[in-house]
Amino acid sequence: MEKWRPTLAASVLALGLTACAPFHSIPPMPANLAEVSAPDQDKADASNRALWGIYADLAGTSRFSPRNGGTRLDWRWIRPGWILEETAYVKGVAEPLNTYILWRGEQAGVLYFQSSGLMGMAWKGTVQRDGSVLFEGAGPMSFPYQAVLAKDGAFEVRAAEIKEGALVSVRELVPADRYEKTSAALSSGGTKAAASAASAPVAAAQSANTAGTPTSGSVASGSSRSGGIVLTAAGLRAGEPKFDAAEQQQRNDALAKADEAASQAEIRLRTAQETLAAAKAESKKTENALKAMNDLQASFKPAPKTSEPGDFWSYCWYSVIQVDGKTSHTFVTNLINERIWTEPWPFLSPSGRRDFENYDGPNTPYRVEKRFEKAMQTSGLLPQHTAYASDCATYISLKSARDSYDGWRHNEPKPIYVVWKSLENEHLQGSMKLPTAEEAARLKQEAKDAEKRLKDAQAALRQEERQAALRKEDAQRARDCAAGQLKACPRGTKN
Repeated sequence: MEKWRPTLAASVLALGLTACAPFHSIPPMPANLAEVSAPDQDKADASNRALWGIYADLAGTSRFSPRNGGTRLDWRWIRPGWILEETAYVKGVAEPLNTYILWRGEQAGVLYFQSSGLMGMAWKGTVQRDGSVLFEGAGPMSFPYQAVLAKDGAFEVRAAEIKEGALVSVRELVPADRYEKTSAALSSGGTKAAASAASAPVAAAQSANTAGTPTSGSVASGSSRSGGIVLTAAGLRAGEPKFDAAEQQQRNDALAKADEAASQAEIRLRTAQETLAAAKAESKKTENALKAMNDLQASFKPAPKTSEPGDFWSYCWYSVIQVDGKTSHTFVTNLINERIWTEPWPFLSPSGRRDFENYDGPNTPYRVEKRFEKAMQTSGLLPQHTAYASDCATYISLKSARDSYDGWRHNEPKPIYVVWKSLENEHLQGSMKLPTAEEAARLKQEAKDAEKRLKDAQAALRQEERQAALRKEDAQRARDCAAGQLKACPRGTKN
């Protein structure tokens, strides 16, 4: 026969929680119900989910936990709409393992729940909007939990943290605390014993009815109905696994330690994820800056279109001269793949000389310089000044143009580069600050360092993901062990 383990409230205890909700006083179970209710109304109240939550659906049914030694739970009305009995059976055993009583409070949606065994543990339940019920303990060993009816009809008990009547968090479901829907209600072994226990449900209450209300009378504390078993070593049948408090505490301590390790692993994992996100952002930023620098440099250092004679390249410059005669600012255009028709070179062919002599287009030296001066003076880039000097130059090859153009890098003051896309334009397209060689080298190194930090962060995240998964598995094994699944316990743990 499979091992059984404590169910419902006992399973919550077995989870090893170290704190419970504030204690609530539990009023006595109602007595003399015939005086305060009508059968028709009782029947309607029994199916009212606002009053009973999921228990309105569970009444008259059974649920079975294959992971909990074959434990079965049966629910039946002792008094419809007022008192519901929940009975736990172990597979192959006719006598009930334990019996629980639920009854309504005066306020709609409030239930009270007490065990005949388990040291008379008791809870106050509050029906939630989704029908689930939050149970808060009424004693030092009554730990809080949530009773849920899953979408597939399974009944689930989940340890919970409850603060001021509100659900704060729910612990991960222990597989053994999931009771699946059975094909037939109240039909398997042990039903006769449960039925015989229903003959005197209210007789277990004291007849201290002073006001004639559903809250008068009380349940005999710790009474054992339907053969309920108190879960202590002395109360278990011979041959069944014994409930050893010291061993259970050891398992609970191991669970707490494993949970803490899993929690710390999750924190490290989140830190690694945040570090990776920051590294990605930094890498992208430096990548974009490096690309912008390369594009800018390429725009001022174009590749030659041809090596044939006649591949003319030109540029212009403009210097601001202050009162003291010193140059305060110098502006230099980008290289432009166009010709300024200056004096012909000696090696030009006779036809080339004739072209020059006959040229009357827009790119004569005088016309180009006037357009450039106008473009500069209307650009908004110039400071106030009293004088200026400007000039333009043209070259028959890109190499010779670059040799001259690169010399401006060593000029003082450092030139400000302006974008002039064509010699015929009357306006500039903007200005750019080309990085110095030192700035370019530093930016490239920053991009390289950012890429390395990104790779390191990716590797660290993979490591933390593996560690978090391992710690989570350890915690689950510890949880299963504390819940009574001895196969999950480390070797050497006592059974």
